[in-house]
Amino acid sequence: MAVYKYYPIDLDKPATRLLRLLKGNFTDAIQCELFEGWISQSEGGMSYEALSYTWGTIQMTAQITVDGSIMHVTSNLYAALRHLRFEDKDRILWIDAICIDMHNMSERNHQVQQMTYIYSEAEQIVVWLGEATEESDLAMDFMKQLQENIAKIQGDWRDSAQLWIHPQLGLGDTNTLQNARLRKGMEFMLGRPWFRRIWILPEIANARVAIILCGKKSISARIFAQFPSLIGLQPQPYCQAVLDIMPGFSRKESWWSQKRNLHTLLVKFRKSEVSDDRDIIYALLSLSSDAFRGDILVPDYSKTSQQVRGSRKCIREWARGNG
Repeated sequence: MAVYKYYPIDLDKPATRLLRLLKGNFTDAIQCELFEGWISQSEGGMSYEALSYTWGTIQMTAQITVDGSIMHVTSNLYAALRHLRFEDKDRILWIDAICIDMHNMSERNHQVQQMTYIYSEAEQIVVWLGEATEESDLAMDFMKQLQENIAKIQGDWRDSAQLWIHPQLGLGDTNTLQNARLRKGMEFMLGRPWFRRIWILPEIANARVAIILCGKKSISARIFAQFPSLIGLQPQPYCQAVLDIMPGFSRKESWWSQKRNLHTLLVKFRKSEVSDDRDIIYALLSLSSDAFRGDILVPDYSKTSQQVRGSRKCIREWARGNG
């Protein structure tokens, strides 16, 4: 079977490719179709979901079938696709490593400039945290029960959530053990590499709706983001900053709604990880309230890391002066 060959998309308009993940059982080979799609929802574009995940290793050790040809992907993406696939119907997705021809520099630049548009137009963002553990399953199940318990509450549900949670995790040896396992499961998920990857920031920050997927279990991001504080768990500062920009109360009440200029973003997310040095500035520029519309630096992967670092130094000085 031949290796998949990308066909060009029209770079003179906001074009992008979408992936049709064909239905199948969990253990079946991954089969997909790739097509150019119009995604503007206000103009009748196709409904789709966008995946937010980490590449993990850059080694393409797994393979899927796209339009009858072979495409190599990372093991983490392959695992995500297996968990995303429905048994009874196809699923339309946008996934960067598949929908962008990463070897075409012009297309890569074009698509990175559209990242805000792609993630904000998606019906929902699916955050893939990776495979589950027994403790993470326990935490996800507990959050699902919470979500069902507050489903009919209009407005702020957090006080009701506290009233429901505390009896569940009250005194007694059994509850104490469950509380410890629950916290361990949440700490496990908050410690996943997804929270440290730079490109998840514009992805989750532009999400209208998001779900968190860990193994085979999922939960609304609006519940997930509030859950650590509801059980008295204090995440690491960089991790809390990510929770702050998830859809829901977190985004509306945190620093995000008050001050997200470039200087603030550089301070909040300075510990984020990148596989390409150029990404940290390109990702944060797309989020900043003061620099995004200023055309200070347009994503351009034909520039070397040294050239972008030079621009980054100038931008830092500019950000301090405007922070």
